[in-house]
Amino acid sequence: MYTHMNTHTAARGKRILAMAISLLLLLGVACSSDGAGLPVEKFMDSTAGYQYPGLPWASSHEDTSKVIPMEEKGDSYGGGQIVYPARQQFTLDGQTASGEAEFFKDKLGSLEFKFVLGSDDSEWYEARVEDLTKLYGDPEERSETAVGNGEKYTWRKGDTQLQLYSVPSAKKLTVSIKLLSTAVIGQ
Repeated sequence: MYTHMNTHTAARGKRILAMAISLLLLLGVACSSDGAGLPVEKFMDSTAGYQYPGLPWASSHEDTSKVIPMEEKGDSYGGGQIVYPARQQFTLDGQTASGEAEFFKDKLGSLEFKFVLGSDDSEWYEARVEDLTKLYGDPEERSETAVGNGEKYTWRKGDTQLQLYSVPSAKKLTVSIKLLSTAVIGQ
């Protein structure tokens, strides 16, 4: 009887452990479905300038998809330019963004992360300006955008740029964070 009770207790313990692991995995999947964290604090590589971590400029679509899962088909533009949407969402301080990669003659030239906020969420945008300024210093350029009363900040390092810009409308505020390589775009 003692052996039977230990076997029964051990089996019960294994079932509880299996259920606990399943629950943790389920919670992990639920939490990750909100999107990948956008690593803005890692956008500067001391030798390569501004770029997405682990993703060198001029990467192929295949190599880019290994770091940021991309759609198989993109929208073509003149001069060999193709834009591919990301298959995942990105999050930054409670807000979710869509992403897209822009290729120039089959080489990664820019990445853009677009947040669509409520028209009263300008504090979130101002906090991003402060965060990027703390991380990368004062922007080299600040300009008004052509649409509405938005603005654009640009940080430069060599032939790379980090841009933060806003486009307000009556019902929403669109905020974009963009990384680009002028060397790839200008080829």
